[in-house]
Formats: sequence, C-alpha cells, structure tokens
Amino acid sequence: MESTSQPNREAAVPGSHRNVDVPGGRRPAPHRNEPLPSHKQVGCDSVRAWLVSLSTIMASPISRDAVACEVLERIEAFCPSKQSALFCMPDFTTDAWNSSTELEVAAARGAALPDDQAIWVERIARESLGRCQVFGRESRSAGLASFLWVPVLCRGQRVGVLQLGDDQGHAMAGSLPRELGVLADEIGAVLVHAGEHEAMQREKARLELRIDALEREQKIARSERCEQAGRDLTLNAALHRAEDAATRQPELAALASDLRELRCGESAPETWVDLRDLVDRCLEGLSVSDVDRSFLAVQADRIPPVRCQRMRVEGLLGALIERALVRLGGGDLSGWIHLRAGARTVLCEVGVEGEVARASGKDASWQGWFDNADEWDAAVDLAEDQGGELTTAVADDRTGVVLTLPVDPDLG
Repeated sequence: MESTSQPNREAAVPGSHRNVDVPGGRRPAPHRNEPLPSHKQVGCDSVRAWLVSLSTIMASPISRDAVACEVLERIEAFCPSKQSALFCMPDFTTDAWNSSTELEVAAARGAALPDDQAIWVERIARESLGRCQVFGRESRSAGLASFLWVPVLCRGQRVGVLQLGDDQGHAMAGSLPRELGVLADEIGAVLVHAGEHEAMQREKARLELRIDALEREQKIARSERCEQAGRDLTLNAALHRAEDAATRQPELAALASDLRELRCGESAPETWVDLRDLVDRCLEGLSVSDVDRSFLAVQADRIPPVRCQRMRVEGLLGALIERALVRLGGGDLSGWIHLRAGARTVLCEVGVEGEVARASGKDASWQGWFDNADEWDAAVDLAEDQGGELTTAVADDRTGVVLTLPVDPDLG
C-alpha cells in the first residue's frame, strides 16, 4: 500500500545511485551473535500498529530524542542492520527547509561511522529529504557496503530521514524500501507529536518561571503598599492632632485650613486663588539660605483669580521656584517669574537665562527642572488635574517652565 503523504518515495538518484526496488531481491541474514527476527517475522503491520498506538497513548511529556531512540529500536527489530540513524529537522514545527539546513541526529544505533562517512551520510540525507525521495547507494570502499535513506514526512511537512546501513551488498533491495516508506508516515506523526510535547514543556517551564517572577513582584508590591498604608495612617493621625490643636487657636485658623486640605490630598476642594499671592507665599516659605531671593525678578500683570486646589498648585510653584534658585541660580545667570493673562487663562512662567540655562535645555529642557522623567510626569499630571498644562520654553540661552491655568470665562 502506498502512502499518500510521501510523494516519489521510490525514485532513485541517477548515476551513482541505484534503483532500490530490485525485483526478486532478498534480505540477507544479519550477522549477529543473537540474530534478531527478520522483517518478515516481525511484520510491517505490527510495527505500524505500535507506532499508531504510541502516538495515541503518549500523554505524558517525553522528549523527541527519547521517542526517536524507541522508534529506531523498533525499526531495528523489524529490519536488522549493522548501522541505523534517525535524522530530524532542527525545528519541524515550521517547514523552513532549504538545501543548507543541517539535520540533527536524534538517534543512532550499531556501528559508529568515521567522520568523513558520517558527513557523507548526512549530506545524502539532506538531499533525500529535499527531494522527498528514497535513495539507495552501494559503497564498496566503505566499511558498510549498502545504504538506504527514507524521507520522513508528516502531513506533507518535512520531519527527518530514516537511514540504514549494512555490510552486505544490495542488502536494502526488495520490498524493504516500499515498506519503510509506508512506515515513515507513522514515524513522522510520532516525532511531530513528541516535538509538540517537548515544545509545550519548554513553554510551560518558561511560563512557570514567569509566574514565579510575577509572584515575587506582587509580594514586593504588596509589602510596599502595606508600608505606604502604614505611613498614611500615621500621617493622618498626626494631621488630625495638628488640625485639632490649630482649630482651638484663632490665630492658627489658616494653618488649620491648610492641614484639612493636605489631609484631603487629590480630593481637596477647589478655591479661588490669586496667583501673585501664591508666588509671594512660595518665596517666603523657601528654605534657601545660600541664594539671594532677589535673583528672581517677579513681574505680574493684571490677572484674574483662578479656581484650583490651592495647596497642590502652591506645591508645584514652590518646587519650580526652588529649582530656579538652587539648581540654576548663581554665576552669570538671571531669573524671572512672570505672571500674565492669556486667552481665558493665566500663565505663570519661571525661567533663567545664561550659559548654564542653555546647556540644561539643549537635549531635554525639563531635565534642568526635574531629577527624572517620573517627577516631570507627576508635575504635568498635577497641572492637567487643575484643567491646565505645564510646558517648557527654550530659546537661545533662556529656559523656562510655564504653568497655564484656566479662568472663569466671565472673568477673562
């Protein structure tokens, strides 16, 4: 019976290759101390049935090479030979075949081949697989006189090559090539099945390592959240005590209001704020001893009040002003704070000019104002929470940061 998925298995290579289907050819008895039964005694159907059953019941993970060794042992029982090997594609999950693809020896039995003969056998195996044809060859000068190569396919996909060698001339003739060609279908199915198991095991191991890593990260994150929650509880308790103490004293009413807003955090209520007063408070509250505050010239146009979360905006302006004084201040630099009205907006620009300012704004202008990208993103998010935006302004030797906040259209 011919295999439908193994095209041109009986074709032979012209020239030095012989036709392997020799009419009336007989298989010589193997030269063994304990002869194995011949392929006529074992029967092709029994080996084929074993291959089908192995492919069906192979539920536990197993390596491709282990399956290849077991397959080659069964083939040896069916067709004894002095030497046999099962070559496989490096990756037969995709049929990426080309003439330079080197085959891997998944299993080998019997006599070891010298290096030159092993290279020759592998080269002919690649040629056999490339053409999807059964090849046979006689070699009088070699230690083994008769060779056979049978391509192994699965659903039309190249899987590998079954190769046999014997010291008897014309040992691979007769019906053997045809029978092995039929068995090659089941061999290919078993090898692909084993390869899929092996690939799934590798993927399972990779996913298990990834899961372990994620569990460690989750444990660390949970620990950090617990620590942060503990700090928040302590901070809230301290804020409550300070707020209660400040409320009892009328002169500390403003401090009590600040404490309540601080305790609310991002959910703090919005109030009407005069940005000029907010800038003055930031300058007065700076803990900068070694830099003259007059370094920053404050210029304020007529601007309407803005509605925002006062303490969050004050914190952002304070950080920008402090960076202008400490990080960019001194030397031949001069700085400014400019408050001006825009189209339904109020703009507060904090900037410096000079050689250091030009160097800080050369690659990424925000780097002169913030230590890292996370701080910059947090500042941008804070401005956007107020309905405004935070941008940078760089020109020649001037670099600045502009906070834009919206105003009531009726006040603009």
